[in-house]
Amino acid sequence: MAVGADKDTVYLFKVDSNDSFTSLGVIAKPIGGIKYFGSVLAIDKNILVVGSTDWYSDRVYLYEKSPDDSITKIEELTAVNGRYAFASSMAINSNMIATSSWGCYNDSPEHGTLGYLHIFDMYAKDNLYLYEENPLVLYYNENSTGKIYSISAGSPSGIKSYTLSGDDSEQFRLNENNITLDTALDYEAPIDADGDGIYELNILIEDGKGREKSLGVEVNVVDRWE
Repeated sequence: MAVGADKDTVYLFKVDSNDSFTSLGVIAKPIGGIKYFGSVLAIDKNILVVGSTDWYSDRVYLYEKSPDDSITKIEELTAVNGRYAFASSMAINSNMIATSSWGCYNDSPEHGTLGYLHIFDMYAKDNLYLYEENPLVLYYNENSTGKIYSISAGSPSGIKSYTLSGDDSEQFRLNENNITLDTALDYEAPIDADGDGIYELNILIEDGKGREKSLGVEVNVVDRWE
């Protein structure tokens, strides 16, 4: 959860399992950044999009949340042809970001205005992107087998490999980006390393240029009526 303020600051909070809020700190306007930082916000999974709307010189900043809840700036977007009021509204879904702006006929407001929708593909820049909550928390019914989840990651260089490890990795298998389970698990008889019924995995993702990202995964076995 993110809340913008009128002092060029964004306040970050995490919603805990008991619906209480924990502060993750604040993001201040980047050095040399545009004023009104945090006037528009959008968030999805581990990506936070922050708008900074200053009429003629607007910016959109992208931040990524790491497993330790630290926040890293990963990109800065600007409008094509310097359209006015860029980032006046925003939305994010999967790897696509949409933001609106408006321009003028002949760059003169008295000649009327035009609206613009700008679409950005996060995977277009040469980088390795992991688009998942980290750690990723999954729930899977006991006495079931098959695919549990498909990991969302991308890179213009292509994904070279997904490598599975972790204390409980012997119970699972990776088929490309798919986490699968061949042998059914029993809620009443957990066989994970610490016996709490939460199976802890780690997946290392490497792209074609050797860049790596690590994803923590927790699989919770769900009790079913028998």
